[in-house]
Amino acid sequence: MPVPGATSYEWFVTPPARVFGSGTNVDVFSHMPGYYTLKVRAINSCGSSDWRERGIYIEDCGYFMLVPNPANEYFDVIIDEEKLLAIDNSSELEEFEIKVLTQKGILMTSRLTQERVCRFNSKNLQEGIYIVQLKYKNRIFSKKIIIQN
Repeated sequence: MPVPGATSYEWFVTPPARVFGSGTNVDVFSHMPGYYTLKVRAINSCGSSDWRERGIYIEDCGYFMLVPNPANEYFDVIIDEEKLLAIDNSSELEEFEIKVLTQKGILMTSRLTQERVCRFNSKNLQEGIYIVQLKYKNRIFSKKIIIQN
């Protein structure tokens, strides 16, 4: 819930994890599933509020994560590099393909990359559920993303 008069928010997670987003809504990502403490405080020209905190549980996200989900302007595909490398005990991530498909299997977009975070514009996608596929070394991993424009 927004704090009246707040111009921004500061987020902090322990043990350390990545925080994506800003304002009153963020997504938290970690390679290690488990319990975390999420803290936030409001900031304005007079200073900052006291920290508010909440316990959260981060599940194992498989080989990649979609953030934010649901999405409206964009979404990021965040690769769990350690898990991909463990497929065949590689030491370096090779190129992989990410596809966005309709539920009927129609290809909307695809990208070849080696980047750990890959941003997709979702403004041109109609509202609905899409399939995001990650193809790496002849293995395919899939997740659903909800687009809400």
